[in-house]
Amino acid sequence: MHHIPYLFAYARKPWLTQKWARKILDQAYADRIDGICGNDDVGQMSAWYVMSALGFYPVCPGSNVYIIGSPLFEEATVKLDPAWHKGRTFQVRTLGNAATTPYVRAIKLNGKALNRCWITHEEIVAGGVLELTMDSKPALQFASAELPPATMPR
Repeated sequence: MHHIPYLFAYARKPWLTQKWARKILDQAYADRIDGICGNDDVGQMSAWYVMSALGFYPVCPGSNVYIIGSPLFEEATVKLDPAWHKGRTFQVRTLGNAATTPYVRAIKLNGKALNRCWITHEEIVAGGVLELTMDSKPALQFASAELPPATMPR
């Protein structure tokens, strides 16, 4: 069920993914004893929160595709295991991020503009910077032309 808000990307409406992911992050989680809405189910709900707060989520387990949502942080760094990824980091930066700006207006990966609402595992583990420019209004056509891959890698 946690993948549901991210399915809007497959309907060419990534702005709805951003809207609902942020709404769930803001309203269904809190830093108190009853801060998770339901049973954490061996950490799955917490994992959803962490990934979504970073700004991306893997809709299909085992897939190499992550749909971009609406990150909570201005900046977050994932330290990649140097045994596998040569000590690199993957950083998510947002410009203009606030409670009132849940929508992504522009995406850059390592300085290159992306007009798609997804990234791959290979792009993450290669290291670098994902930069998201946030806005208070949805960009209805942005990043909707290229659908995320629907199949698992071979």
